[in-house]
Amino acid sequence: MKLLFISTMNGYSWGGSEELWFETALFAKSQGKDVEAVVFKNDPIHPKFSRLEKMGIRVHFVEKEKVVMPNLIKRGTLKVLNRPVNIKYENRFSFISSLNPDEIILSQGGCTDITYYNDLKDFFKIWDRPFVVVNHYNKENGKLQPEQREYLKLLFNRSKATFFVGERNRSVLERQLAQKIDRSQIIRNPVPLDINKVPRLESAKPSFAVVGRLDVSDKGQDILLECISASKWKARDFIINLYGEGKDELFLKDLIHFYGLEKRVFIKGHVNNKTEIWGNNDMLLLPSISEGFPITIVEAMLCGRPCLVTDVGDSGYLIEDNVNGWVAQCSSVNSLDEALERAWRQKEIWNQMGERACEKAKELNADNAAKVFYEKIIKAAGLIKVTNVI
Repeated sequence: MKLLFISTMNGYSWGGSEELWFETALFAKSQGKDVEAVVFKNDPIHPKFSRLEKMGIRVHFVEKEKVVMPNLIKRGTLKVLNRPVNIKYENRFSFISSLNPDEIILSQGGCTDITYYNDLKDFFKIWDRPFVVVNHYNKENGKLQPEQREYLKLLFNRSKATFFVGERNRSVLERQLAQKIDRSQIIRNPVPLDINKVPRLESAKPSFAVVGRLDVSDKGQDILLECISASKWKARDFIINLYGEGKDELFLKDLIHFYGLEKRVFIKGHVNNKTEIWGNNDMLLLPSISEGFPITIVEAMLCGRPCLVTDVGDSGYLIEDNVNGWVAQCSSVNSLDEALERAWRQKEIWNQMGERACEKAKELNADNAAKVFYEKIIKAAGLIKVTNVI
């Protein structure tokens, strides 16, 4: 049996959405399956792709879109006739059929990713063998265009199974589609963290970590900066460390300067060793506008750190307000301020909150997530027969 994993991660070298398909591909290979992967080429190439290839898993890198122009004669004729030249793009996914997979696992960082790539859409329009879809993230208040809705309805209807890493993302997508998603299931992400190496806290003053890509449209770091620019927060002694990389790094640096927070807020970049983060920070702050099932929350919890999160995705499922952390109603200045104020006034119980967080995370942590997902994939391959193409 040959399995092909397709990831829609584009624009970033790696992300939390990649861990599940990556670990499952390795597990499938260990079970004697023939495994290949198709991914977008994002520079720099992440080292984990080298690990796949060392294990005998071939990785196919898809380049950026290329325009296919008509030949000179046709362009000349169209110019004489004063008619526009139709722009066409190279089909980057047509080669997949030649790989001859028995089943495809489409891993979408966002639930609607496929609708933004016409050539990938076209491929699945004619693909008549088994495939499953796994969705990692969705915008809480996003609205789909009619053509997106119709395509996704048909795609999920034909999928042997549709997986979500969080219940909230599934319910939001069903609202956006105005349709129940049949054969849908919840699957948990693996957490790439050695929980036997929980770090001791070394910070000299209250320190908060904001962990995630620097993308304010999803992660809301700009709203948090506005919140702590208030005079009452400037009068308090604490620091905030922003971990991650992304398109809004310069904007956030400008905001830090604009609000006069240079001695309080620091951009640390990407850190591979997550225990290093939690050896220097008391709490996770996640002012997100949208989320899936955030691995960064589980990592913080496993390290015995309480979390302050917004009620998006499954963040509110992981964090129980005033039990193992604090939940802001939304990513707004007032909501964040209210939750931060409650957390600040309870500094003496942060350790107890962190202990409770760790206990819950251990209950939830899917240490065999790859094996579970692999078994579901294999089972799904025989569930229904794909008959109609899109």
